[in-house]
Parts: sequence; C-alpha cells; structure tokens
Amino acid sequence: MTFLAAPTVTYSILYNFLFDLISIQYIYYSCSFVSQRAMELLSRAWAVFCYGTGITSALSIVLYLFPFMFYSIFGRNQNLRKRYDAEWAIVTGASSGIGKAVVKKLARQGINCCVVALNDHLMTNAMTEFHREFPLVEFRSIPVDLCCQPERYMGTIIEATKNLNISIVVNNAGYLVMSFFHRRSMEAHLKQIEVNQLAALRITWHFYQRLIEEKKKGCILFTSSAVCYLPAPFASMYGATKSFLTHFATSLAIEAESKGIDVTVVSPSFTHTNLYAKTPKFGVINALARIGWTPEDVAQVILDSAGRFIVRDCGAYALCTCILGRILDANAMSKLIVPFRDSMAPPGASSGK
Repeated sequence: MTFLAAPTVTYSILYNFLFDLISIQYIYYSCSFVSQRAMELLSRAWAVFCYGTGITSALSIVLYLFPFMFYSIFGRNQNLRKRYDAEWAIVTGASSGIGKAVVKKLARQGINCCVVALNDHLMTNAMTEFHREFPLVEFRSIPVDLCCQPERYMGTIIEATKNLNISIVVNNAGYLVMSFFHRRSMEAHLKQIEVNQLAALRITWHFYQRLIEEKKKGCILFTSSAVCYLPAPFASMYGATKSFLTHFATSLAIEAESKGIDVTVVSPSFTHTNLYAKTPKFGVINALARIGWTPEDVAQVILDSAGRFIVRDCGAYALCTCILGRILDANAMSKLIVPFRDSMAPPGASSGK
C-alpha cells in the first residue's frame, strides 16, 4: 500500500537538506581535479533535481487534499437513488455502528435495504427501529454469521436477494481482535480474514456479476480503516485485511469503470462503534477515542464518496497516516515504531512475556 512505496516527499526533504548543508563550492575546492565547468553543470543539475522533487511533493499533497476539501464543502448529501436509479441496497454489519447509520441514510433517500448482520438482539432492535422510523421503506433482514461457513452465509444472501433489484452494495462488516499474534488461536485469525476480507470478496463477486449481466449501473462500497497505511502491531491481522480491501477496491475500480459501476473504499479514523467494545482500553485507543468520529458522520462520507472517489480517507488520523506513509517507507516506519512497542501493547502485556 501507500507506505510501501519509496515516495518523492522523502527524497525532497533529504536532498534539499543536503543541498543546503553541502555547498557546491566546498565540493569544488575539495576536488580540484574536477573542472569548474563540470562543477557548474553538476550544481545546476543538483538544483533542478532538488527543486523538481520539492514541486512534485507539494503537488502530490495538494492533489491529495484538494478533493477532500472540495467535496467536504460542496459535495454533501449526494442522492444515490437518483445517481444509480437505485431501488435496493445491501449493507453488511448493518445492525449497529456505521452499517446501521448507512442504512438509515439510504432509507431517507427512499432506498430499500437488505440488512445483513448476526442474528442477535442488535439485529432485532435495529429492524424494529428501521420500520418505526421509515414506514414507507422496505427492509429485509438477512441474519448470517460472516466469520464461518461461507457456503451457508452466501447461500442465504443469494436466496434472500435473488428477486431484488440491488444497485448499491456496502461491504461494511468488520471484526477486530487485538493481541500479540502468537497469543491468539489460528481460528481467531482466520475469522478476521473471513469477515473482513473474504466475505467482502464473495459478496462483491456475486453482485458485481449481477450488475454486469443485467447491464445496470451501480456502486460497490467498502469500509476499510486508517490502519491500512501503517504497520499495525497487536492488530496485525486486522491491518492486513484492511490493506487487502483497499488494494482490491482500487484495482477493481479500474476494471469496473467502463461498465458503469463505481467502486469506492473509505478508510475512517477511530469511530465510536461496537468494533472496539471488547478491545483492551490502552493508550493509543484512548487517545484516538478523544478525536473519534460518530458512525453517522462516517456513513455520510461513505455515501458522499460514491462515484467521486476511489479511495477516501476520513478524519484527521486517517489523513495524517496516509501523508506520513508518503514520507516514510515501510522500513523506516517499522523501525520508528519498535521503541514504542511495549507502550502500545494491551494492558498487562509486553513483548518480553
């Protein structure tokens, strides 16, 4: 992903610093065997290189930030029903948090929704709430567990939606386990892969095929995470699955564009949802919680981004991590984090235990 690249910003900072620190005159007097004409050419070439990388770096950051600023001001409350002639949407992880907020915002536009979530009290309460607040909109509950038995949950989803005209797919379901990698069972890690990565892949493949076969326009949306841009110690599997989603979505968007299907992935900063309800409360999480977003705010960004962005970062933390990933490569980033490893660990744990 972004932090894996060798970005121009790093070169700009490094070479401009060296250009100011080491003058060409000093090099000339130290290397008397080099002609003055050659040194002048070297000086000019070096200056062009430094200023060129500086301009490129500034342009990169401006092009990154400008669309966010523009659509944050002028692009709110996009009407997806009108844009995609949408009758139905399917939203995973829709019984609480961001998914629930997305369903409500779609319902306000008159879009019927398939609610995919675990068959628990959250689903029951959410469906009651949806019917009460939007009596003219149709909701269809699809109670499934996305962490296991893919043939079963996909069979249930396919059967429940086979007669519906679905134009909007929101892959929002997420599962987070925070711990040292070796302290969790392989089953727990595989559940994260299934929910965060493979379930989204299976659902996307099915509805993408339908949209193509029916020659309909539509959109496929993914909820990723700001953690996809940086190393994620103690949430290594979660970070890896979100990096997969981001890369998959950006690649699929290129293929889908000619078919009239928009693909967008949104990477929120910390959001106050049930995702973190069972995670240890330690320094990093508590700090992010203070500047966290509400599910409603993130849901609005997701819907406003459809067809306008391929990748959109949501919140100051996501913006900062993305820009930081442009400045430092993976090696430097990992080495910088290592000294703070134990302070970032869940309570009662350390790398020495």
